[in-house]
Formats: sequence, structure tokens, C-alpha cells
Amino acid sequence: MIDASKGFIKDGNKNRLREQDIHRIVDIFNKQQEIPKYSRMVSFNEISDQKNDYNLNIPRYIDSQEEEDTHDIEAHLLGGIPDRDVNDLDLYWKAFPNIKGVLFAQSSRTGFSNLIIAHTLIKKTIYEHSDFIKYSIEIDKVIKAWRNQHVPYLKKIAIGVNPKVTIKYLSEDLLQKFSDIALIDNYDIYQSLMNYWMTMMQDDLYQIAEEGWKAELSLDEKKKTWDCDLLPKRLVIDKYFLSEKNAIEKLEADREAINQQLTELEEEHGGEDGLLADAKNDKDKITKASVQKRMKEIKGDADFAEEVEILEKYLQLNEKETVIGKR
Repeated sequence: MIDASKGFIKDGNKNRLREQDIHRIVDIFNKQQEIPKYSRMVSFNEISDQKNDYNLNIPRYIDSQEEEDTHDIEAHLLGGIPDRDVNDLDLYWKAFPNIKGVLFAQSSRTGFSNLIIAHTLIKKTIYEHSDFIKYSIEIDKVIKAWRNQHVPYLKKIAIGVNPKVTIKYLSEDLLQKFSDIALIDNYDIYQSLMNYWMTMMQDDLYQIAEEGWKAELSLDEKKKTWDCDLLPKRLVIDKYFLSEKNAIEKLEADREAINQQLTELEEEHGGEDGLLADAKNDKDKITKASVQKRMKEIKGDADFAEEVEILEKYLQLNEKETVIGKR
């Protein structure tokens, strides 16, 4: 029996099985595996037993309930961390056998441990520990091995390729390569690839299967936009329009810096008694037109020299922003 009631994703008001959920169910059934709180071989004798009376309701045979989170009153009152809470992280201690001793020390009270580093340093201590670094290198090797194995194949695909066969070939090998990696659910990794397949890769592969590597730009003159069905825009831009892209990004950065200066001017001088207070329009907004109107009112009057200076600075920045916007 398999209790897969927790393996799904919400889809509106319905629960939908993901590819990883279906794959896991099929694998467990075919391999007849017993997994705590998920699957169990149940004998006919147990089903026919008087207490079950042939009732096939799964919770009778598989307890999938999570254990209740219990609070240790002694720990709350006297401090320390119950050993059972530390031991509940046994999967992590098996993957990182030396980190536990760096984080915890036995308390003077039986059954308790103490954290021996500042809690703000926990993440840093783990990430910099040799066990974690070794683990990260192992993960990188698995990913690199999978990539190196399949990139040559992907580069050779052409008209007539079977997309379904291709994704099965890629995904099954990824599932297998992560099957023995501690702390990582290989079905989660499998689902990540399947998500990418459904949202990005699938359409491209079907297009290649029908037309080959044919990347053509489509232009929309009315909207002044372009697109490419096969290649992402960023790849086309980085390959053929990199200098233009860099120039645009610089202009955008310059424009953002000017807008920031304008905002700072308004925040500093736009208050009730500020130098831009009288430069607001009927809607209590500071605009180029309202600033120009105020300039005409006070220009040449020595009593408003400081205000004129701020108004001129605002107009200069506004003009620079306008020039950049037109380029």
C-alpha cells in the first residue's frame, strides 16, 4: 500500500499530481519498497484480521501523520537544547559527521546539549566547514558529470528527434545520478528539470524536431518589437548587439542616477517651508512647467537667489533626464 496523499501541488481548488509524484508512486510500486510513513507491504492476514475486517482504508495500515512538536519545559526554564532535538537532525550529522561537535557540546545536565557558538555564526560556520565544502564539491561533480554526458547529445539533435524520448533520456539519468546523494530528494531534482521542460525546453525541442536549428527573427513594425522563437532574446542581443546593450544599460543607469537626484531635491526642498514649496502646481506636484513658471516670477530678484539656484538645478537635471530619454 502507498499513501501518496502529501505528494501534490495546489492547482486552483484542486490537488494535482506532479511528474515527480507519479514517478515516485510507480517506482515504489514496481520495486515493492517499504518506506516509513509512505509505503508498506500489507499481508492478506492483516487485512482480513478482525480489527480490520477487510477494510482497505490506508490510514489503518500506514501512519503518515507527522510527529507532534513537543516542548521541553526544563529547557525553557533552565536553558540548553534537548539531546532528542539534536538527534532528530541525524540525517545531517551523517552527511556532515564533524559539524555536530563544532556546534554543540554536552551540557552538565544529562540529556541536554549547549550551543557553543553565537547563533549569528551558525550559517557561516556550517558553510565554511570542510564537511560542507566537501559535500558541495560532490554535488558540483554530479551536476558536471550529467552536463558533460548530455551536452554533446543535445548539440547533435536535429530534424526528426523525438522530444519525449529525449526528455526521458535526460530526466531518468538525472534521477539516477542523484539517487545516492544525502539530504537531496532526487525526485525534487527530477521535478526541477521537468518544470524547465514544460515551461521552456519543450516548445524549442518540438520546433527543432520539425524545422531544425532555424532561428529567425520576427518583427512587429507597429509595436517596434522583435522576437525569436528558438533563441532567447538575451542570447541574440549578447551575440550581435552587445555594444548597443552596454550603451543602453549605461544610459539607463545615468537616467536612474538623475531621477534619484531629482527625488532627493524634492524630498529636501519640497516641504512646506522648502525652496521648492512655491514651485508646485495645482495638484501639489513639482513639474518642469511649474518650476519654469516659478522661475519667471522670481528671476532677477536678489531676495530669491537661493531659491533660483535650486530651481535651476532642478531644471538642469530634468533636461539631462529628458535628453537621455530621447536617445
